Amino acid sequence: MGDVFQQGPKFSGKVFTAANFKMTFGGRGDLSGAGAMVQSANLRYAQNVNVIRELTSELIYYVVALPQGAASFRRFVTDANGIKIIAAMSDPCNAGDISFEYQRNARCGGNGEPLDLKAKSAYCNAVNYSVSVADYNLAEDASFVFASLESSAV
Repeated sequence: MGDVFQQGPKFSGKVFTAANFKMTFGGRGDLSGAGAMVQSANLRYAQNVNVIRELTSELIYYVVALPQGAASFRRFVTDANGIKIIAAMSDPCNAGDISFEYQRNARCGGNGEPLDLKAKSAYCNAVNYSVSVADYNLAEDASFVFASLESSAV
């Protein structure tokens, strides 16, 4: 039997682990994020594109807007460390950076090159708190907007 999409699996033979991931806030030592119990993080950087089609020909034009980013993290509230991060990053006149430092551990012949991402001028624009009856842990979701994304791979 063949694959439904006519695509066979092509394993590269390389295996990586993400054990050496670190997330820091604000570029300030006091906002390292250590002990803030961050459990998940999301980062999105996009630029809107409007596609304009010409009725009198087959030409297509792209109108590209400036890029913008959004980030969020979810954590368990255990102490004031995470709230300090949100308070410090809620000042639009003093927006900080959110850094994602990722060092892949190579296995089976892969390489372990680092990848650093930096969300520049991040500003906290929303906070949400929730609790579930399953575990009674207070969870905090914080959302950020940011101006640009820098990468060590570029």
